[in-house]
Amino acid sequence: MQWRIVVGAVAVTLACFAKWQQSKSLSGGTQPTAKKTGRSAANMVNPPGPITADTRAYQFIASLKLGTPLSVLEHHRDVRRGPKSTLPAYGGANGGTWVLKEQINLELTAPRADKKLAFLKDFRRIVESKAAPDRKRQALLDLASRNDDYSRIIATHKKANPNWADEWVGYEETLGLKGIGSSTARKLYDAGYHRSSDLKQAGDKDIGAVKGIGPATISKIRELLEQRAGV
Repeated sequence: MQWRIVVGAVAVTLACFAKWQQSKSLSGGTQPTAKKTGRSAANMVNPPGPITADTRAYQFIASLKLGTPLSVLEHHRDVRRGPKSTLPAYGGANGGTWVLKEQINLELTAPRADKKLAFLKDFRRIVESKAAPDRKRQALLDLASRNDDYSRIIATHKKANPNWADEWVGYEETLGLKGIGSSTARKLYDAGYHRSSDLKQAGDKDIGAVKGIGPATISKIRELLEQRAGV
């Protein structure tokens, strides 16, 4: 009889203890610690925020064209973080664009693009130099002998326009005849007219002696020179 009483008392005690543990758990008495979860207390309070438009990485893709300035080409593939509206506009709207890095087309980083970029940089160094037009023109033509890639690129431009180099070396600007055409300006330059003052001092007969220069062209030259003098 006595042992039944003892067993009953133990059973009641265990039941009470289990009930107490259950109520403690429900009341939030036991909390996971930063040490157990492997996370710092600061991270539990302020978890890292997601990547937003203000923190995304953009890459600048320059326009790989003959007219793109060297200063813009030098920034090709620059990487900066947004927002996009705050990124520098190298060369304006025609100079290139900023693209999200994850949206970059693989073609833009292909070896072919690298070769074209190298050619354009050498091309612009010549075009933007202070050398005389005839020296610039020869330097551009000499690029074809630099390597096979340059030779192919120049052949493509030459096929589209046999006198492609004349357009980039500044014959018109040097003579002060902007608008007369690079081909005509080169003819005058090659004939010995290297400055606008040379043309002002020359007579119509002298200018007309240049092959390909007729009365209509002479009239246009005089008009452009007068406009330049009035500026």
